[in-house]
Amino acid sequence: MYFFKKFRLSLALFFVHLWMLTWSLNPNDRIIGGKTAEPGQFPFIVSFQFYSNGFDHYICDACILNKQWILTAAQCFLFIQVDEMYIVAGTNQPHIDGIRYNVSKFIQYPEFNISNTNYWHDIGLAKIDGEFEFTDTIATIQTGEVSPNESCTVVGWTVTNKYTDPSPLEYAEVTALSTEDCLTLGEGSEINDRIPRGPGQVCAFSPTTGVGGCCPGPGVPLMCNNTIVGLGTYSLDNLGLHRYPHVFTRVSYYSDWIQETIGSH
Repeated sequence: MYFFKKFRLSLALFFVHLWMLTWSLNPNDRIIGGKTAEPGQFPFIVSFQFYSNGFDHYICDACILNKQWILTAAQCFLFIQVDEMYIVAGTNQPHIDGIRYNVSKFIQYPEFNISNTNYWHDIGLAKIDGEFEFTDTIATIQTGEVSPNESCTVVGWTVTNKYTDPSPLEYAEVTALSTEDCLTLGEGSEINDRIPRGPGQVCAFSPTTGVGGCCPGPGVPLMCNNTIVGLGTYSLDNLGLHRYPHVFTRVSYYSDWIQETIGSH
């Protein structure tokens, strides 16, 4: 049993590092053109982590929906057991301070299947032990709709080579894209031709800075009109050139599932 657990933890670490590398060939990548967030500027964002081999390992970004539930990408729950997960809230520097909450339950969208390699339905919910204590630096955010050409903000952490130090929290302005514009701006990307996009997804890009919303971890929130409209799932940029759009799960497409899941658990 002990050997099996150690093997599973090693496998989890391997896949965490592997999927982060698929987001960017440069593990020191930041949100291109991003600005460092002020303390409390985005109080809804939390760092999703797990502890193994003496280190806290950053996995994903997530957003607080209510006093017990957070929203993130379904791929954040791969290869890791619920009793190994926790989140850090109330800080822009989760490796230094913040409030830690253990995770009691996580639920992936039923039709999410990583083996399909298209990342459709990449959305999930996690429930914490106890309840959040809301302050100026810990707060909820509502989900919302997004339209083409709408101005939005992408928020996320930088990750170092060791994947244990998500700092600093950064943000950048981007524009939501129509399906047609996403295909056009994605021309030349091998991923654009290989991975089809579905109705439950939306792309974002900055035509002025070339920002695709790229950040080294999944679950990066796309925020429009002070609501969460997207969760980072993958980038069309497979060469580290930062010139292609980023693909997000469209949160509004799953609003019924979110409400039903929270209500029944």
